[in-house]
Amino acid sequence: MASVIAAAASKSVRDKSRAEASRIRASAAVERNLGRIEDPYTAALLIASGAASGSVADQLRKKIREGVVVSDIDGSRSLTIPAGVTRADGLIPSAAEAAAVAVLALQGDDESKAWVADLSSTVLAGYNPGYGFGDGRASLWCLRAVLATFSDPLPTSVKIALDVDGAPIASGTFDAKQLRDVLSLSGPVPRAAGVHKWGVQADPAVAGLGYRLSLTTWVPWTPEPEAGLTLEVRSPNEPRVGRASDVTLVAIAPAGYAGKVIHRLPAGVVPDVPSLDALVSAGLVSSYDTEDGAVRFSLPPLAVSTPWLATYRVVPTLGGTLSTGASTIEFAGETRTIPPEAWSIKP
Repeated sequence: MASVIAAAASKSVRDKSRAEASRIRASAAVERNLGRIEDPYTAALLIASGAASGSVADQLRKKIREGVVVSDIDGSRSLTIPAGVTRADGLIPSAAEAAAVAVLALQGDDESKAWVADLSSTVLAGYNPGYGFGDGRASLWCLRAVLATFSDPLPTSVKIALDVDGAPIASGTFDAKQLRDVLSLSGPVPRAAGVHKWGVQADPAVAGLGYRLSLTTWVPWTPEPEAGLTLEVRSPNEPRVGRASDVTLVAIAPAGYAGKVIHRLPAGVVPDVPSLDALVSAGLVSSYDTEDGAVRFSLPPLAVSTPWLATYRVVPTLGGTLSTGASTIEFAGETRTIPPEAWSIKP
């Protein structure tokens, strides 16, 4: 047993010596070629990988700081990646990966504290719930940067406030005990059109606050000119959950042309397939396709002065007041859109 332990220890010493020798050779190569290193990403990578230290690293850090740019949109900071600069595998690093490498390269440097905080926020903002920070290499650098920067525990609670042009919209409290939860704030913005300054404030201030801002707007429905097209939708008067009801569509369009009608349905309202097949058998419909919330009809050419009228059945599966999308009719290159409607579906 003693011999096995001694052999393992000897191997560890040899590995450390080999790694140190490689680091020294790399450091010497960096020092010889220091004048040829111009882009900030390569400079950051050499420091973060351990290939540069001492006065050489100080000169490279200056290149990194000079390569940090500020966004005109949100004031965030990122690291410039000049054209032609790639990772060792030939891929262009993402903004989050480049910022992460810069954060690790600037750690412990007093002149770079402000850059480290801002770049670390850029790293966190680059996280996506669907694919994380990117591929394995990018995720490794980003996770190392996050662990190196955000090691201090969060305050017990943090008050988050949302404002526009300095006027408060909504506020809430983030609980440090529920780190997996997301704080959602929403509020009305009566005059949201135009250019505004949106603000997210944290009290106390915490580094790396990640947020996403979305704006939902509504506009009045504007009637469109008929252009020779009319579509009337006769929805059920008292639809009920689980009970089949009739829907009638009436269209007036130029004769001699084939056309299309897209009828939008509320969420949870399912079309009855046999009744659709019956329309095809009767020659009222050339074909149809169904999807969540809509039925798409292909219509044969209409006869002169003969409106197209078709009735099919639907079955609601959800109760409540639900809105449809906007139905459309298209003939001879012209399209008309029909306003959405609300269904009051009883249980």
